[in-house]
Amino acid sequence: MSKKLTYIICYSYEGGTKKFLLDLEKFFPQTKFIKVLNKKNLSIINLTSEANVLINNFYNTDIVIQDLIELKNLNHKLKFYIVLHDMYWLNYNNLTNYLIKSTDYYSNLTNTELSVHGIYLKHNILLHPLITNLFNLCENVICPSKFVYTIYSSKYTNPNLIIVPHIDISLEQNLIQTHYIHPIISNTINIGCFNINCYHKGINLIHYLKSNYFKYNNLTINWYIVGENIPFYDENEFFEIITKYNIHCLTYLSIVGETWCYSLTKGIKSQLPLFYNNIGSFAERVDKSVKTNFIAYQNEQEIQCDTEMKILIIRFEQFLNLITNNNSNQETKPDYNNLKYEINDFYMNTFG
Repeated sequence: MSKKLTYIICYSYEGGTKKFLLDLEKFFPQTKFIKVLNKKNLSIINLTSEANVLINNFYNTDIVIQDLIELKNLNHKLKFYIVLHDMYWLNYNNLTNYLIKSTDYYSNLTNTELSVHGIYLKHNILLHPLITNLFNLCENVICPSKFVYTIYSSKYTNPNLIIVPHIDISLEQNLIQTHYIHPIISNTINIGCFNINCYHKGINLIHYLKSNYFKYNNLTINWYIVGENIPFYDENEFFEIITKYNIHCLTYLSIVGETWCYSLTKGIKSQLPLFYNNIGSFAERVDKSVKTNFIAYQNEQEIQCDTEMKILIIRFEQFLNLITNNNSNQETKPDYNNLKYEINDFYMNTFG
């Protein structure tokens, strides 16, 4: 029996996009996934048979939207799907395939230009007409979170735009709203920063806190930052690192909204206190009823206006107090073994 066939349009295999695609291959071995890396590779797509075409982005390729529109016109049996991993399609420039240069909404924090991740903050951004045409040809345009859906549905209103969470660790057991804080030993709090170390994920905020908070009251604060003093970890090492370094809490301080964040899923699953920015998918995914989940910034406007980090300082100290005050009231230590994954029916029906 021949396998189902899915062509993947994507050159840049990094971060969440890489994990998303690897998970598809892992959980759907009955489907053959073939990577299409450039315009020349488009010729490998069989124009006589049925197949899925999973479009992620055109980063570092010479593929343009018109190529895919023409491909669909040549074979109507091809089923197109687009997964919205970030705000790429709001930035898309069909002439150069690079990012539109925009005003930096966070110039008070850095001089770099506004990245693809923050373009949604700019008013009156519209989809390029060719993008709308491509979206119309898709069976579905997939948003992993309500945040993404809200942004794109304001610019594209067809019903094929849907919300489908990524394949990820199941958080069903976490609905009991428990929390856990490792014992504080030798008056030392260990803070884990396990997101990718980069600008839009708030590394500037973390560096500011690290440089100003190595001591607090009678406590010593150790910062464990991925890519700096601890190595990048494999997928199955996240919880091992938490145990190894006796991590008491985790930070998620992205300065623009994230569309999903696999690291956040693990952070929630750890049941450790989270110090996070209430923006993007974080605002909908982090349970605010859990008392040890603590908001750093309520929205992007607070981040933009807090040029002297006064809000950040106040709330970080409140967070530290919360950790120390709750350390003596321990819940049952969570079990990080035998993690279950949640796969939406959409992916089961499309690739299963």
